[in-house]
Amino acid sequence: MVISELKKDAKIKLRGVYFKVILIYLVYLIIFGILESFQKMINNDIISLIYQTIILIISLPFSYGLLSSMLKLSRNEDVSITDFITIGLNNTKMVWKVFGRTILKVILPIILFVITSISTILAFSYSITYSSSPILIIVCSILFIASAIYYIVKLLSYILTYYVLYDNPKLNSKEVIEKSENLMLSQKWNYIFLCLSFIGWILLIYLLTSLIIMFVNEMLGTIVLFISYLALIPYISFSMINFYEELKSSKQE
Repeated sequence: MVISELKKDAKIKLRGVYFKVILIYLVYLIIFGILESFQKMINNDIISLIYQTIILIISLPFSYGLLSSMLKLSRNEDVSITDFITIGLNNTKMVWKVFGRTILKVILPIILFVITSISTILAFSYSITYSSSPILIIVCSILFIASAIYYIVKLLSYILTYYVLYDNPKLNSKEVIEKSENLMLSQKWNYIFLCLSFIGWILLIYLLTSLIIMFVNEMLGTIVLFISYLALIPYISFSMINFYEELKSSKQE
């Protein structure tokens, strides 16, 4: 797998649909921005909690709908800027089933990560208070790093679940998870390298906005930051889709 080729193909696929992709993401962000602004107006804790729960319930299906719209556009299929809403609502039950099964798959790594995190903090605190040997800190730190790596590796196994779900709507949640695991087998480093390949753009945006905030004003810097990331998102999104398409094709051969 050549990362540069995936990104080059992403640019080709974005021709003619780039601004439509941006509009879809913009509508998505506006919807949740409005929902979040309404939440700030709620003074009752119970009502606020219920409202947060509702937002959480719809956020995952809407995200799936967003991904589905991107997949359609990358395959030259027609899609409107609000189709992600319909797609998400129509697949809410299955999306949450897949999410629930994914959580079950990573629950052990999460527990280990939490335990080792707390143990490391306590070890540092004990060592500082009692000036004890650093052996305890070293052991706890090693366990913490190991648990973090284990958690990340497990999480990466399921990074393609919703891509798989879109292409295989008749599979159950268990089969979707297993198919994602199979696709990501021996491909985790490639995915990490693909993600890291965008760091240059992100750092450039951060540097640019920092200079604007420093020498002009904060509001303009924030606007430039938002527009810059919004402009970069289609490139990242289609590159990730190409990563999935490449794996899917290679497994079918």
